[in-house]
Amino acid sequence: MGTRRGLLGGERRGSGRRHPRSLPNNRATLSANWRATDELKLGVRSTLAVGRDKLNGSRRGGYGTHDIFATYAPQEGFAKGIEVHFGVDNVTNREYVPATWVTGPAPGRNFKLALSRNF
Repeated sequence: MGTRRGLLGGERRGSGRRHPRSLPNNRATLSANWRATDELKLGVRSTLAVGRDKLNGSRRGGYGTHDIFATYAPQEGFAKGIEVHFGVDNVTNREYVPATWVTGPAPGRNFKLALSRNF
C-alpha cells in the first residue's frame, strides 16, 4: 500500500501572480498492491485532485481517476526473466481537464500493455 501527495504553489517571477498557469492541481494518490502469487502482482490506484483557479479568472474543477494494473513474471521455464505489464488508466472513463491543460479534456479510459525482458 502507498500514498503520495502533491501540493504546489508559487509565483511567476516579476509578475506578482500567485498561481502561474503551469501549476498542476494539488492531488493525492492512493495505491494498493497484492502479490497473488510469486508470478502475479495486482494493483489499484486512485488519484484525487482539487480544483485550481486559473489566471483568466476561470476555475478548473477537481477530479478523481482510478486505475488498475497487473504484472505477470514467470519464475521458471523458457519465459523466466520476461515480465508482462497490463493496465487500465481512468477505468471509469471520467472526463476531466487538468489545470495545466490549455484546451480539451484529458484522455479517457486508456489500455496499456508492455512486455519486458531482464538479462
